[in-house]
Amino acid sequence: MLVWLAVGAALGASAPSSAQGLARLHVRSITMRVEPMRVRVGEVVRLRIAIRLDERVARLNDVTLPELSGFVALGDERRCVPEGAGTLCSETLSLSPTAAGVRTIVPVTLDAVDARNGRPSRFGSNSVRLDVLPAAARSQLGMVANALRSIVRLGGLVVLVGAFVYALLRLRRRRVVPPAVASVTEPHVTALEDAGRWQTLLDDLRARPSRPGVLALRGMLRERLGATENETFGDLAGRRAGANAPGLLEALRLIERAAFVDDTGVAGAISDALPALERLATSPRTGPG
Repeated sequence: MLVWLAVGAALGASAPSSAQGLARLHVRSITMRVEPMRVRVGEVVRLRIAIRLDERVARLNDVTLPELSGFVALGDERRCVPEGAGTLCSETLSLSPTAAGVRTIVPVTLDAVDARNGRPSRFGSNSVRLDVLPAAARSQLGMVANALRSIVRLGGLVVLVGAFVYALLRLRRRRVVPPAVASVTEPHVTALEDAGRWQTLLDDLRARPSRPGVLALRGMLRERLGATENETFGDLAGRRAGANAPGLLEALRLIERAAFVDDTGVAGAISDALPALERLATSPRTGPG
């Protein structure tokens, strides 16, 4: 069970030595989980941290992340969003393990003045365990198959080049002036087609609220806003992404919360996001397209 713990007078050496500079907070919970819990060396896992407070805060200081030796950090997303009368602060770290074995990630901690008793305290999350398997070895059969595919592709290219040269020589021999070729453009994906795909995903999410459905809509929104792989929501807001398409950034903010909230809060976050997502479906100029 994921719970929070406060280390104060009982563990004075570990607790903050002074309340100076610490925020006064009602800390309801600090949880940490890793997804997936079994991977191979070189694959990507996500360490998700959630801190729930009774107060409204824009950002959270004095958080100490666990020591992550044995992992390569690939990205970090963090945000604080309103949740009821309080705040949910979440952080997601993308990690890649570098060695096989059972890895234990120690708790994340938050130093704050406990608003319940006025004492400087250290709040901690649970620890998590990750099973890392050796990297999958490429079989000799697979390498041979790849080599054969390369040979086939090369052979096909040689045949095409030969056919082109033969046809060109025949045309020159006959002194035939080729007719003008009308320009051909690639078919344009209409807004209606994209709107249809958006509406299909939206209908599916409304009927079956789930995190995979949330991630599908989140991907479309990030694509529409021109987000790169490493850009966070804060980065997009900072560069005013979607300034010419009102509603996109707000919809992404709501769907981001649904993407990273704890499993128990997914359904509620989806319900909060649906009105903004539905407005996009009825606005072709600003909708995903």
